[in-house]
Amino acid sequence: MKHEITIAYSDILLRPVQENDLELLRTWRNDSLISKYLIKTDYITREKQLEWFKRINADDDCYMFAIEETSILNRVIGSLSLYNFRKDCVEYGRLMIGDDEAHGKGLGFRAVSSLIYFAFEELKNAAVECIIHKENIACLKANYKVGFTVRGELPLPEGGNELLLKVERDGFYKKHDFLDSITIKGSQ
Repeated sequence: MKHEITIAYSDILLRPVQENDLELLRTWRNDSLISKYLIKTDYITREKQLEWFKRINADDDCYMFAIEETSILNRVIGSLSLYNFRKDCVEYGRLMIGDDEAHGKGLGFRAVSSLIYFAFEELKNAAVECIIHKENIACLKANYKVGFTVRGELPLPEGGNELLLKVERDGFYKKHDFLDSITIKGSQ
């Protein structure tokens, strides 16, 4: 969905993905080390990336955000989305922290926490789900810290398993005392 929403917390800014972000996101998505836990895809050309961007902006069932670090790195470090809206529940995913210098600093946790707060506070969802590859330990740790719990396990066609995780609104609000520091601006 094309939107103008920004979500700020600490040293993280979530903002709409812009056309000038596409080459960086494409480079990361084509990097096998960065994308090894994402849905498998063929090599993404510039043309395919632009088609994807147009589809995402036209899709009323998706909020796509670039993740910027605003304190030290001062640049885009990744991306994430909300999509698959159902009654009182939404899925988050497509999380990618592609910038090597951003790893291990808690930026993924802060980005996901900010996005989940938006889903609860502004979109009025009662729960958020995600699916994470069972071997993606860093992502799982960040999501457990956010408040997600495992609700099931799903086999992958190419082998291995993914975990279905869920966090509910009340548990999220009880777990975190920093939520009033998150600022949401803009319109849908």
